[in-house]
Amino acid sequence: MLLIRRVYGFAQRHTLPEFIAFDDVVAADMARWCNRRVINAVMRETGAIRNVVKYDALIVACARAHKAAMIITLDADVAALAEIAGVTAKKPDAFSYVADLFDAFRGLGPTEPHS
Repeated sequence: MLLIRRVYGFAQRHTLPEFIAFDDVVAADMARWCNRRVINAVMRETGAIRNVVKYDALIVACARAHKAAMIITLDADVAALAEIAGVTAKKPDAFSYVADLFDAFRGLGPTEPHS
């Protein structure tokens, strides 16, 4: 999973990509919110197959454990899992301009149209 994290430097703030892995900390956190009933409910709600939901649960678990501000996704099962996990999920079309998407990565959220 790729996590965009805000890093504060000398006099500027930089947004750097960071690759994170599923580890024991993420597994322990995932055990608190994701179980067979959650997987089955998401499968029924979205129509996704079990293997897809299980892998997408790993993505959401990494985002939750690393305190991601949001997940940007087109997948209904990722959005459903994120809601259960307490992580904000948005579709790319929630941002009116490409600049809004980059603002979201920097933690600023959607903005008014840029001039």
